Amino acid sequence: MRRRVASTRYILCASPYYLKKNDVPTHPIDLIRHDYITHSLRKPDHVVSFKDGKDIHVNPTLWLNDSYVMRECAIRDMGIVNLHDYMVVDAIKEGKLIEILREYQEPQKNIYLMIAFAITPGLGVMIGGYLSSHFAWTSTFYASALYGVILLLLATKLPETKKELDFDALKIDHLIKGYLAQFKNLQLIAGGLLMGGATCFVYVFAALAPFIAMNKMHMSVATYGIANLLPPIGLVLGSLVSAKLAKIGKPTFIITLGIIIALIGSIVMLILILIKSSALFALFVPMMLCYFGLALVFANASAIAMRNTSDKAHGSAVMNFINMGLVTLIVLSMSAISIYSFLLPAIYIGICIFMMLIHLIDGSPPARG
Repeated sequence: MRRRVASTRYILCASPYYLKKNDVPTHPIDLIRHDYITHSLRKPDHVVSFKDGKDIHVNPTLWLNDSYVMRECAIRDMGIVNLHDYMVVDAIKEGKLIEILREYQEPQKNIYLMIAFAITPGLGVMIGGYLSSHFAWTSTFYASALYGVILLLLATKLPETKKELDFDALKIDHLIKGYLAQFKNLQLIAGGLLMGGATCFVYVFAALAPFIAMNKMHMSVATYGIANLLPPIGLVLGSLVSAKLAKIGKPTFIITLGIIIALIGSIVMLILILIKSSALFALFVPMMLCYFGLALVFANASAIAMRNTSDKAHGSAVMNFINMGLVTLIVLSMSAISIYSFLLPAIYIGICIFMMLIHLIDGSPPARG
């Protein structure tokens, strides 16, 4: 399950004195005559990418392996830096740095990918419920095959983003070294566990909800399919709110808020199940609230995890391995448990407590990369 790993964008900026002394760049090509501060672990470290796939090859004058030091060097008039917005937004507000070439930079895109991630599963279950009710159950496999063909056709239309090929990337020693380095990154591991906890909600619901709703609460297959459109609404709304909160709040606060909202949704679900409400109100309405909270966790947890590594390829792979590894363990462990209606919210409450503990222990230490 691949998602955009940060609600952020890169910002090119420099100090007011540097720009006064060296002139303000008005076009990306102007960067080639400026002092550029780069990160030594960025590969390539001499390329700045802009929207529409345009790359500018700059001439770095300073190589550093710490994003905070890069920012401080820029504040001290030593050149232009290209850093995540959360690294420089305060310095820009205080007038220590000035953003340049914003109209050429890539905008934030995570919200659109999150919405697509939210809608597709619910829509798929709804279509599957309709097909199973009106046609043979094998029709769902034909629909899946058609969906795969559509994805393949869409994939052929994607632009190539890798301008320079690294033929060492698939060598075993390179892979092992890269992955081992990432497993030493405690903040990345914590981010992966937070992502895994949030993803568990999706997979646990997919595993238990059909049995609870249809076998325990006697909901029809067709109604179950339609009801699955409700939880994604929460994820869509949460994604929109997360994008707004990212502009005014710290990611750590947004994650905490998201976990609390998911916990409240889980408790509401447990209460409604215990008082024997209908499946629609007991399962799907509280899941809207849970998904709303999870949307705040998804983007911000991955953003915090990935900002601490410059090797985005290996970092993303390790984060997703931890993410899906935790999900696999949780789902497999459910096979040894008898299914009761209250099991779903009970698992969710446990996951929320686990996520909060990981978040509090992690504490989001300073980014280095």
